[in-house]
Amino acid sequence: MTSLKTRPEILRALAADEDDRLLLSRLLDRLETCRSRAYMTATRFLDPHERALAEEAVRLSGAWSECVFFGGYTDAERVTALFFPPPMRRSRCSARRNRPPTRSPTATISAR
Repeated sequence: MTSLKTRPEILRALAADEDDRLLLSRLLDRLETCRSRAYMTATRFLDPHERALAEEAVRLSGAWSECVFFGGYTDAERVTALFFPPPMRRSRCSARRNRPPTRSPTATISAR
């Protein structure tokens, strides 16, 4: 299991240039704000390269269960990272799927 990384370690490991460093700093700021003030925060929309960096930073920081990447519809190319405080957190499974949970019409019928 990978040990959790600190902010400077994440920046050193992932930032290839100043743009990446700025993106990761802003992402980690949003995460810290969510954790310290207990309200939902979000990034701007991220392109695929930025999303890959953001996902790795979230994984290294141990915040996977606090974050969902969502672009408005399933398999959107550009997404925003949404950070949820403890009372609003989704299950780890839902966050990993990266889409809001949906109910199957057949599940509703069979439950009756």
